[in-house]
Amino acid sequence: MPADRVDRYTKGIVFYWLFKQGVSFAPSTRLRAIEGRTVLAYNTHTGEERRIENVDTIVLSLGSRGDDSLYQALKGKVKAVYLAGSAFTPRRLAEATQHGANLGMLL
Repeated sequence: MPADRVDRYTKGIVFYWLFKQGVSFAPSTRLRAIEGRTVLAYNTHTGEERRIENVDTIVLSLGSRGDDSLYQALKGKVKAVYLAGSAFTPRRLAEATQHGANLGMLL
């Protein structure tokens, strides 16, 4: 479901503004192709295909991957460099931020 990791106190206002802006959700949907402003998709449970016309923006949620390239580029070139947050390991925003804050307090 959309926003399943948004806390319950925030979810209502997030959905309010998304719906107010005309955002629609298509959970359990996989992308098959994009043809101009038309999306070809299918339901992951039933396999039923559908065409979504006049699309102007697509947001895909595909998980995340850590990116420590800046850390690797700086390692050995500066006096001290630390790896924190989602660069250390992919996670939710609150957890990544807390990891960075904890590391900052140790310094």
